[in-house]
Amino acid sequence: MTNIRKMENEIIEKIETILKWYSENSDKGHIETIMRAHDKLCLLSVNLAQIASGHKETYLRCYFNRKYLFSKKKLHYTNSGEKIGVSEEKANIDITNIKEEEIKSEALVDQCILVLRQVNKVISAMHQRVSFMKSELTNSKKPLNEV
Repeated sequence: MTNIRKMENEIIEKIETILKWYSENSDKGHIETIMRAHDKLCLLSVNLAQIASGHKETYLRCYFNRKYLFSKKKLHYTNSGEKIGVSEEKANIDITNIKEEEIKSEALVDQCILVLRQVNKVISAMHQRVSFMKSELTNSKKPLNEV
C-alpha cells in the first residue's frame, strides 16, 4: 500500500471517528466540543480534497494515455493492412491493462468525492447545531420579562 493510500485511510478513519462521535453526542455535546469536532472535520476535509485532486490527476493521466495508445495502436494495425474494425478490436485488447488502471483511478476519485460531499453535509449540520445551541444559551440567560 502506498503512502498516499495509508494517509487516505488514516484520514477516512479519523473522519469516521468524528462522525460516530457526533452521531452519538450531537444533542448532548457542549458547544466548545462540537466546535472542536467541527474544526477537525473541516481540516480533514481539506486533506481529503487534496488527496482527491491527486487521484483525479492520476485518473486524467490514465484517460489520456488510454486514448493516445488506442489511437496509436489502431493506426499501427490499420497501416499494417488490417481493416478498421479489426484494428479497433486489436487496439482495445492491447490497452486492456491501461483501461483497468483508469477504472481503478476513477473509482478512487469517486470514492473521495462521495466522502467529501457527505462530510460537507455533516459540517453544515454541525454549524447549524452550534448556532442553535448558542441562540438557546442566549435566550436562557435573558430575564423572563424580556422573553
